[in-house]
Parts: sequence; C-alpha cells; structure tokens
Amino acid sequence: MIPSSVKSHGTLHASPKHPASQAKEVQGTLSKYLYNVHGDCDGFLLDGTHQVHFAPHMSAEILEHTKVGDRLTVHGDALITVDLLVGEWLQIPNGSKITDQGPPAKPL
Repeated sequence: MIPSSVKSHGTLHASPKHPASQAKEVQGTLSKYLYNVHGDCDGFLLDGTHQVHFAPHMSAEILEHTKVGDRLTVHGDALITVDLLVGEWLQIPNGSKITDQGPPAKPL
C-alpha cells in the first residue's frame, strides 16, 4: 500500500529498472536505516512502515546528512506491486538535496 502522504507526479510508466512504477514524492519521518548483506545502508523506513530504497553508493552521504527522526522528502519510482519507493533524490531537513549521481567511476 502506498502511504497517504504520497503525492503523484506522473503516470504509470515502464522503465528498464522498474517495469511497473509511478513517479512519486513521499514525505515522512526517518524511523530506521536498512542495510544490505554487504553492510551498506541502501534504504530506510519512513513513518515506521514505508520502505525507501536507494543505491548503496549513496550510503555515506545519506548517513552523513540524515538521522533517525528527520523529516524527509523523497522523490523516486514507486513500485506498483509492493510498498517500495526507489529513491532518485531526497531533501534533507536543511533544505539541501541528495541526488543519485550514479556509482563512482571505476579506475581504468
């Protein structure tokens, strides 16, 4: 179920990454960080129940600029089949945005 605080900014679309998704913007309170099996923070819960996923390469910046209890705005693709928002950017309490710029370039 998509949270009631979700604002729709688009229509249902298909993309290679997220075949059944809709652009969404969600506001909520960060209640818990989520970690993958490699120990990277790759998401968090808003308001205790709504899962937001982001790329692990964004982990350090997000952990540096957010804390549990912060009110955040997240924009991304909401998957239609599950209650999951794949974040593209998030606005932190000081008004700055953290944007997914892609993974760091690999050395040649």
